Amino acid sequence: MNMNEQIKQWNAEAQASNADHPHRKVELLIEVRDGALEAVVPYLNRQNYRHVTLVEDEYTSAAAGQRVAKLIHEAGLTVDVVQLPPNAVGDVIADETYIMKVLLGVKDKSQAVLAVGSGTIHDLVRFVCYKMNRPFFSIPTAASVDGFTSAGAPLIVDGSKQTFQAVPPEAIFADLSVLAKAPQTMTAAGFGDMLGKFTSLADWQVSRDLGNEPYSPVANRITEEALHACVEHVDEIAAGSKAGVEVLMNALIASGISMLMIDHSRPASGGEHHISH
Repeated sequence: MNMNEQIKQWNAEAQASNADHPHRKVELLIEVRDGALEAVVPYLNRQNYRHVTLVEDEYTSAAAGQRVAKLIHEAGLTVDVVQLPPNAVGDVIADETYIMKVLLGVKDKSQAVLAVGSGTIHDLVRFVCYKMNRPFFSIPTAASVDGFTSAGAPLIVDGSKQTFQAVPPEAIFADLSVLAKAPQTMTAAGFGDMLGKFTSLADWQVSRDLGNEPYSPVANRITEEALHACVEHVDEIAAGSKAGVEVLMNALIASGISMLMIDHSRPASGGEHHISH
């Protein structure tokens, strides 16, 4: 069963659930496979998006951005490329300065925005798209975080990290050839994010039992199964093989969907994320 079929099943189970937690229907296209970048242009054509913006940095440009921009251009569509430069210490961060760079880079005629990168670029793009009322597409360049499907954007404002309302992607195109070439530290970060579900799920269950917090068995199971899939395939993930990053990427997406389904981060973010932030 591919991820799109799996989402339909999860939606059906959530709607049929008699849990005390409300569920919302999750609707997005997901492509996790070798050659997923080739699916971007056909999707843009189906949606009649003729003018789009691509947001990248120098590293994600080399990993996938240049390839995607070339495919879009060759298809006769218009693509504006916004390449975010590193700051004084060599980083791209999700703060007010970079939010403004993205805002200024998205032209009025642009119909959608493509986030090419990992967590930081996605957080910037999802927030800007929320403010500008534009759809965005996710093109991950590393299986590094479970926030690709998120509707919230952790941003650094006035030197403090805060999470703001944003929008989830309309579609995700995760190319295994790209993910397998990502730095091992990025893949390790994604695996570490999944290991954090051991404590986040426990935190949620404690809150349910001691604090009478609303709880969703469906969302809990989605995250738990994704976590165990990663543990069972730890050797392939550590090797950075296509098979390993496929398991990891699907797990990260599933974890994100569990949060999207219940409209908060409880099944995938607990005390470990609070400490990290």
